[in-house]
Amino acid sequence: MKTAADKINLSFDLRVLQRTVLHFKTIDSTNRFLLDAEDFLNGTVVLADDQTAGRGRFNRVWQSLPETALLFSILLNNLSGRKMPAVYTFLAAVGVYQGLWKSLPAGINLSLKWPNDVLLNGKKVCGILVQGKITAGRYEKLVVGIGLNVNQQRQFFVNDLEHATSLAAESGFEWDRIGILNKVLTAIDHLLIVLQESGERPIIRMWQDACGSIGREIAINDGKEIYRGVFDSLSEDGGLRLRTKSGQKLFYAGDVTVLKE
Repeated sequence: MKTAADKINLSFDLRVLQRTVLHFKTIDSTNRFLLDAEDFLNGTVVLADDQTAGRGRFNRVWQSLPETALLFSILLNNLSGRKMPAVYTFLAAVGVYQGLWKSLPAGINLSLKWPNDVLLNGKKVCGILVQGKITAGRYEKLVVGIGLNVNQQRQFFVNDLEHATSLAAESGFEWDRIGILNKVLTAIDHLLIVLQESGERPIIRMWQDACGSIGREIAINDGKEIYRGVFDSLSEDGGLRLRTKSGQKLFYAGDVTVLKE
């Protein structure tokens, strides 16, 4: 399901991302729209006020209320075969982090959680889902989907969403969604240039600097077993290095819980 799109013209300079955002009132999924489309330029951004079939990792449903969240996707089809797709998840998380941190009131803790979450005061405020289209064994395109909770009120997160939050729920006031979008896109655009010019390492380093759980004891559930140990660092390709009593283990997927000290 989708309505007709209009366009939002951004007033700032971008080097990779397109300055004209394709805006839908309602769409099934911004990620799906860009994955299925054939004629959009690299850096195209699609924004929706409401998604009827938004998804997170492991096909989990992304819940929101119309016009309360930033639900947008970025098309990347000018890809270098040397870049690991996972780096775009970390790049997007750092972009959201950098776009938010100067605007947050004092006393609100902002951090990143492996592999794809942004946290406010320890609760999930943003999730990221990177999907791709593969042709002849290589990625033809990637779509970076971002769901950022902005103006949902605290009561929205009771019951099934007690581990989630929004900018408004934590700050006590409403935010300008398009103003936040501008700041996040500016940061992501800059990070895409960093990736092009300097590779993955600076992105991984920035992500680690913003992560709140490196050096702490965590539990990671890979869907089969729960492992406990110290989150040492990220590998160059984005894996989580876990130091356990039986040696170091490397994970590329799983749910992380920080254990109380």
